[in-house]
Amino acid sequence: MFVQHPLIKPETIEYRTYQENIAKKAAERSTLVVLPTGMGKTIIAILTIAYHLEKGGDKVLFLAPTKPLVEQHASTIESLLNAGKVGVFTGSVRPNKRREIWKETKVVVATPQTVVNDILSWLDLSEVSMIVFDEAHRAVGDYDYVFIGKRYQEKRKERLVLGTTASPSYNQEKVHEVIENLGIEAVEVRTPDDPDVVEYVNKIRPHWVKVDLPPEMQRIRELLKGARDEFIKELKAMGFLIGKRGTKRELIALGGEIQRRINMGDRSAYRAATLRSMAIKLDQALEFAETQPIGTLLSYLQRILEDANIGKDKSSKLLVKRSDFMGALQLAREHKDREHPKMEALKEILEREMSGDEEKRIIIFANYRDTGERIVDAIKGIKGVSAFRFVGQASKNGDKGMGQKEQKRAIEDFRSGKYNVMVATSVAEEGLDIPATDLVIFYEPVASEIRTIQRRGRTGRHREGRVIFLITRKTRDEAYYWTARRKESEMLRNLRAWKAISDEIFFEKVMIRKEKEKKGLVKRMEVAEKRGQLTLEDYLWRSDEKKEDKRIEIVVDHREGRSPVVKELYRLGASVKGEQLGVADYLLSERIAVERKEVNDFLTSIMDGRLFQQAGELSGSYMRPVFIIEGKDLFTTRMVSENAIMGAIASLIGDYRCSVLLTKDAVETAKLLYSMARREQEGGKGVGRRGDKRTMGTHQQQRFIVEGLPGISATMAERLLLHFSTVERVMTATEKELMEVEGIGKKRAKAIREVLTKKYLKGVGNEEQGDKGKEE
Repeated sequence: MFVQHPLIKPETIEYRTYQENIAKKAAERSTLVVLPTGMGKTIIAILTIAYHLEKGGDKVLFLAPTKPLVEQHASTIESLLNAGKVGVFTGSVRPNKRREIWKETKVVVATPQTVVNDILSWLDLSEVSMIVFDEAHRAVGDYDYVFIGKRYQEKRKERLVLGTTASPSYNQEKVHEVIENLGIEAVEVRTPDDPDVVEYVNKIRPHWVKVDLPPEMQRIRELLKGARDEFIKELKAMGFLIGKRGTKRELIALGGEIQRRINMGDRSAYRAATLRSMAIKLDQALEFAETQPIGTLLSYLQRILEDANIGKDKSSKLLVKRSDFMGALQLAREHKDREHPKMEALKEILEREMSGDEEKRIIIFANYRDTGERIVDAIKGIKGVSAFRFVGQASKNGDKGMGQKEQKRAIEDFRSGKYNVMVATSVAEEGLDIPATDLVIFYEPVASEIRTIQRRGRTGRHREGRVIFLITRKTRDEAYYWTARRKESEMLRNLRAWKAISDEIFFEKVMIRKEKEKKGLVKRMEVAEKRGQLTLEDYLWRSDEKKEDKRIEIVVDHREGRSPVVKELYRLGASVKGEQLGVADYLLSERIAVERKEVNDFLTSIMDGRLFQQAGELSGSYMRPVFIIEGKDLFTTRMVSENAIMGAIASLIGDYRCSVLLTKDAVETAKLLYSMARREQEGGKGVGRRGDKRTMGTHQQQRFIVEGLPGISATMAERLLLHFSTVERVMTATEKELMEVEGIGKKRAKAIREVLTKKYLKGVGNEEQGDKGKEE
């Protein structure tokens, strides 16, 4: 039996009760849908889009985290939905082409990064009646989903949001953050045990293979643990980590407290910083010793030794002077050819699985690239195994990453059978169209319930699947496995609680909203009636127009488009326009241009000389050039002397007449920019672009020239050009003709004619030129 709907292509979607029920509810109100991987979240999204468009919906925007997922979703939607051609927005599609696609299509599938860039320049979310957020659990922190979700809530009152995910998080606060950021009103959750789902679920059978840490690895662990515990004990004696165990997460979080003490002049905090760094390094080494091949541990310890030899950091230099560290290093060297018991267990599993069945597909997940490489080397000799390593695009520690095309080609080879074993890092957990597999092997468990769910979801999609966990007894392998289990149970419990109350919350919100709308409508009608000359529709339109006119305009260089400052400016209500600026990052008025530098970039630009070149261009183009230095610890972040930093700031102020302002973070920077722009623009100064003329078109160059006349703002330049049509006619106009333009009085017209007609005297400064003119 297939879904029958005018917007669904015939006999393409198999009818499933739970998908139909969820989609119908999701078409009524903004919903977060939580389903196990392989249960048709994309199908539910397509059905919801169909119901929405059937009821007269406008444009639909479907967001997915990566380019391969965008292309996969677009292809699926086009093959199932009767809504014309589906548009695709990724970084590979030119901006001008994206504009064309936007006009021509009803449904657009895009990466969030691309959409944010387009919002900054031209895309208006008020035209969108529905947004789908695939992998909606990402809508936290600074991820682009957050900006788009909040912007959408601001731009469109009648809107529909659908968020889909298999793993939203066990943390109630994070789930609540997703719900708030996307404007979610209801939660729909299903588990494999739910009555309307169970018949469609392919069971995933878990297995555990446990091994013991060999004596030599236990000895290495004892040496490393003894040193780490010593550092943590000293930190506690100094007043840090009170009441804490000194876990890696706690050590990382300790950095902020140590830095605060350093800033307050506590010299002992420098020792604490070194102890923290050494403890973190040893904690990482402990993880390798317990859970990874000994070669992975050896590579890590030798990198610390190399860092010490080149004087890279103090903590490495101190570690290599310790007998316990060097003892662990020596043991690792002696036993470098000894395989971890998990590697032996893994080979046995593959020999058994591939015996007589080379059609199987297996994914082995490993946390580290080095381990992945060692696994491929160890299993490539097994009969029937054709293995490859699959990693992300970035290069790390000399290990070259895989480009997107290379990743796509490798996935196709895995799909076609050229390879039957993929050894992957976390890059294969989500965001890529990887074919379903018969078996997923965790070389080591992970503590994250989200990552565990994503990895496990790579099997059991079309038939029964299996998962095997390799666990070293009495190590963090066991701790991570049970931590993920606990978090997953807690996540499901929290989601069921959300589901239970979502209808009640939704009803309450609707009633409150209706009451507010009713009161507001009555009030507007009374005002309109008193005025007599306006209908209610006229009144509302004019009110909105007036409000829009008052918005503060800030022009942002396109390279700043993804900065958190821009997102905060939107939140403050600014009208942000992205352009390619020759000079400056932000234009606030015809007078003020701002170059924003984070602390690290500011210090780097001092050393490479870029700072003063930028300062010269900025002060040469704008009357009030400004540098904003954003971030903390300007004098302690890098090895740049205080004198050099002070000298650079003094030069900016004294030599380049730039104002220099300090802010602690992006939020403070945005507030400062908004305040300056508001003060300027409420005083009648429009935003003028006076940057690098080589990047300007003819229209911009014409405005640039006219804006150079005395007292002429960007707005006034526009008026003059519209009145006289050409720059030439503006320059030859008489005082009387100039005064015909709105805003040009006798005094301003006279000043313009004076600067255009007065003889220029070579070698005479500005003030002398003015005085000489008066004498003549």
